[in-house]
Amino acid sequence: MKKTVLMAIIMMVGSFVANATNFITYDMGNETFLHRPTGGAFYPHWNHAADKLAYMGNTNTVWTIDPTNVATAAQLMDSTHSIVWSPLAWSPNDEYVLFTSSAGTRPTISKVAVADGTVTQHILKASDLGLSDADIGVRNPSVTIGSNGTYWMSFVTVDFSVPEIVNEGVYRIQIEADGTPIIATAQKLLGNFALFINPVLSPDGDNLLVEWPLTNTTRRLYLVKDLNSATLPITSFSGKVIPFTNGAFYVTSPQFSQDGTLIFYSEDINGAYSDLDPAGTIPLSDFEVILVKTSELLDGSPTTWTPVGMTLAGNQALVSASEGGTRLAYIDTQTDHNGLNISTLAIEAVLALTEGGQLIDPLYLTDGAGTSLTLDTGTQISSAAKKSPAKAAGKTSEVALMPKAGTATITMTTPITPVEEIQQPPTGNLIRRDLGEDGLVFDPPGTLVVKYTDAEIEGLDESTLSVITVNADGTTEEATVISRDLANNMLTVQVVHFSEFVVAPPGSVIEPDADNDGLSDAEEATLGTNPNDADSDDDGLNDHQEVWYDGDGAYNPYNPDSNPTGTDLDANDSDTDNDGMNDGQENTFGSDPLDGGDMASVPATSALGLLLLVVVLVSFGTFVLRRKTISA
Repeated sequence: MKKTVLMAIIMMVGSFVANATNFITYDMGNETFLHRPTGGAFYPHWNHAADKLAYMGNTNTVWTIDPTNVATAAQLMDSTHSIVWSPLAWSPNDEYVLFTSSAGTRPTISKVAVADGTVTQHILKASDLGLSDADIGVRNPSVTIGSNGTYWMSFVTVDFSVPEIVNEGVYRIQIEADGTPIIATAQKLLGNFALFINPVLSPDGDNLLVEWPLTNTTRRLYLVKDLNSATLPITSFSGKVIPFTNGAFYVTSPQFSQDGTLIFYSEDINGAYSDLDPAGTIPLSDFEVILVKTSELLDGSPTTWTPVGMTLAGNQALVSASEGGTRLAYIDTQTDHNGLNISTLAIEAVLALTEGGQLIDPLYLTDGAGTSLTLDTGTQISSAAKKSPAKAAGKTSEVALMPKAGTATITMTTPITPVEEIQQPPTGNLIRRDLGEDGLVFDPPGTLVVKYTDAEIEGLDESTLSVITVNADGTTEEATVISRDLANNMLTVQVVHFSEFVVAPPGSVIEPDADNDGLSDAEEATLGTNPNDADSDDDGLNDHQEVWYDGDGAYNPYNPDSNPTGTDLDANDSDTDNDGMNDGQENTFGSDPLDGGDMASVPATSALGLLLLVVVLVSFGTFVLRRKTISA
């Protein structure tokens, strides 16, 4: 499987952002298809733990899925609950999905329990804000867990009492962990000077993203800054209301990264999409994920900020950025026929060095969610020619002795899900990542901050976590810990050289995983899959996804002849149920890959021209954040 070719192309076409004499490019990779309900998926949104997604179905239904197991896709609500076509949000405790409901006279915000589907209507309505329930609708909830621990929900109010529907305002309100609004804390942020929708607060609560539909084919995005020091509500376009798209194209779904440093949104770069004819214009459109640095908007003018288009095949509409490691969920309106997909954020830095190999300007790389690498000016950067176990397996080329032409390249890629996230009770989810290019050495050491989630370290003693470096020869050494921030789930260590490493307690035993598919080499030997190929049967689903298809970790592959009671896909057979369509294709179009008679639900054209980009990043010179199977 020639998966490294696509990654190389992505890295070459990515847009560059100058950082003094260093150049940083942002792009997307490791696209993984998750699910497509009947008619397609829409409005995906990550929960705060970054281990579940909620999304709407085309028939006004609400679904959830655990990205580590595509078989967990389940309908949470049907259309009888009067769901308005609108973005979803999660309560701070991730136990409820918040949505806009039309069950009342005008829209209100309601919630549904993830555990059992119980719906609580009208948790926030116009009269709670001193407004008329008959005239004012409340909609477009967005939840932000503030950097100070405060829970915020932002939303819009819409005035239906006038012939042309207009905004009454944009608000924020503090909420409880279960999403219940604290009514006395409601603040009106923006007045009715524009029809703003889909508001999103920054983690510090000081900045706001809003979307303004100008026509059926064009929208404009704004950053409203310095809310905490402004006279509220803001009632006109002013220096605090900054447009950062030109209004010439259809742009939508603005999102802050978890730390607020990056802004993502989707834009139809072809200028073809129209709200009046979605079905007819989607095939002509080309939605791409765009990235902007928040600091450039806050500190510069429209001529100084640089929108970065991230290249990936298909359409990436309605983007949602995760917490705990920026991963991007979106709807691919072309390749997967409105299917739910996720990708990683790939960040590449080309460093300028003196002739002696010293860094000319400081480097700070962040994935937008708390994981970062810092190198100071004057850092001596050198490299030793070594072969890691992955290289010995033929995965990548040998590392050069020294950076060429006065530069060195470092790539940071955010955690890959669901390829490499496996729970390992009772020892917890030890996090295995890769720093590359292998053998790259820093003097003085760099500073690495690793952000993790509670789920990743379940069962571990957080106060003892360290970074264990795995050298090319298989030996290990413990990095020097600078600090452990238990409140914010951040571990800071010194990085002396790049190689594979594990976030784990001292003494942990590391199981190699040469193809980075989430199954250890030892497990693959037992299962009979190829430890050097993440997708042994080339069906578009990696070995881990097939082995864990039913989520219980025990491998019981279905076979219509010898084991028809099996509950997992066969990782060595591309068409487990022998119905003529491979497992990846069936998963794309919603048919059952364990049922050879379930082809009726597959569109007639689905077997033709299907393109699945399940990319495992194993490329030269990378700093890859990965989750793999290991034990303690």
